[in-house]
Amino acid sequence: MGTPARYYSSTAVTTTLAASIGASDTSLQVASSSGFPSSYPFTLLLEKDSANEEIVTVLAIVGSAYTVTRGVDGTSARSHSAGTSVEHGVSALDFTDFRSHQAAAANVHDIGASASVVGTDTTQTLTNKTLTSPTINAATVSGAVTSTATITGGTVNPTTLQQGGVQAVTTTDTQTVSNKTLGSDLAAGGFKVTGLADPSSAQDAATKNFVETGVTSQVVAATTQATNAAASASAASTSASNSASSASASATSAAASEVSRLASEAAQAAAETAETNAETAETNAQTAQTAAETARDLASDWATKTTGTVDGSEYSAKYYSQESATQATASAASASAASASQSAASTSESNAASSASSAAASQVAAASSAAAAAASYDQFDDRYLGQKSSAPSTDNDGDVLVTGALYYDTVQQKMYVYDGSGWLPASAASVASIVTYEYTATASQTVFTGADDNAVSLSFTGALIQVFLNGVLLSPGDDYTTSTNTVTLASGAALNDVLVVVAFASFQVADTYTTSQADALFATKTELTSVEALALLGL
Repeated sequence: MGTPARYYSSTAVTTTLAASIGASDTSLQVASSSGFPSSYPFTLLLEKDSANEEIVTVLAIVGSAYTVTRGVDGTSARSHSAGTSVEHGVSALDFTDFRSHQAAAANVHDIGASASVVGTDTTQTLTNKTLTSPTINAATVSGAVTSTATITGGTVNPTTLQQGGVQAVTTTDTQTVSNKTLGSDLAAGGFKVTGLADPSSAQDAATKNFVETGVTSQVVAATTQATNAAASASAASTSASNSASSASASATSAAASEVSRLASEAAQAAAETAETNAETAETNAQTAQTAAETARDLASDWATKTTGTVDGSEYSAKYYSQESATQATASAASASAASASQSAASTSESNAASSASSAAASQVAAASSAAAAAASYDQFDDRYLGQKSSAPSTDNDGDVLVTGALYYDTVQQKMYVYDGSGWLPASAASVASIVTYEYTATASQTVFTGADDNAVSLSFTGALIQVFLNGVLLSPGDDYTTSTNTVTLASGAALNDVLVVVAFASFQVADTYTTSQADALFATKTELTSVEALALLGL
């Protein structure tokens, strides 16, 4: 069905322009579209029944904007201000179209621009028509048949529907057709073509029997070939599968063996390295402990040993002190004997006077030796303070500590030396002590400093450290660098890696006396003999 030339509404409400328009504008807006047709085109009348009346045709609507054709049906496009009246209605064009349609014999009712209405008793020529279930009685086809007529259903008399005495071919009558050539494909409509002979030419139609005979022989041959090919393929596939399985098993076994060998070698190397590092650390610790114990024993011997020499030739301070006491006792005994001799030799006054003079001289010498021995002992006492339970702040006389002073800490069980500002662990070896720091790394950590896992702050001197990562000794400069009490790895450690820093402390042994210095400080036997003489004089 065709499309109406215009649409109409009986409920449209008169409205106004929402905005002004000029004579050349092709769109307008209305204040209200209540009742307007929902489809277009339709007609609007602007300023109806006035000298400025204009008829427009609405062609499209986008939102509130109407696309229009201006100055329709003899009116002229004009400028209209906002508020101008707008009505939906009809014009002379609607009535003119209606009357023209009534008078027209062609191009009406949407049958085509050149088509005419078919009348029941009007002589007309019909083309491109299909008659459905018609009844045609005594029809005679005259003139040339220029197209194919299709008659569906109905009743057709082939003897009367003819051209030049030749019967027409119908769709339902039984007829013999000869000398005919199909101009296009034959559609049998689901029916069979029967009575065909066996084909003899390449383009002849084949019968069912001919086709089945040929196809059966070919199918048998093809089936035999396919069966043989399938058997060969199956055997080849089985052989290939077996070969692939053997190759895969061999490759898997070889790969597993190689991985196992490499893993075993790596584990063995790591274990050997860790064992060597542990043995080295243990040996160093034992060496330091032995050195500390030796220094402690040696210092104790120099201070208190009374049996034999300390180093094979010299005696301890206590030994010399005891010797001095013994000599003093002997001097006292000699003095008593001298007193008895003086009584017995009263007649030898001049000799006694001489002896008294000598005794006085010896007393002075003995006093000097005793003073020297006391001074020597005081110097030694100022340097070796003996056993203490905590670090002393003064020497045994209550005086300021001297640099190089020593004491043995009974709690730490270590010798300590005073460096002028504080006490440091000491030993007789050049490597005096070992301190081990252990850190558990975070992801990608490179800098290690401050408190370790045991809350001990990292402290070391220069390059006197060894650094281990997961038991592997690292190379300074290549694997890590150092700054003040800080170790920085060249590559970040993995999460939970264990970094161990072994720090060695070195120091100079506290001030000591050589043999000649000790001899100069201790009293000689001659000096002690002088003490005996003084004792004899009662001085």
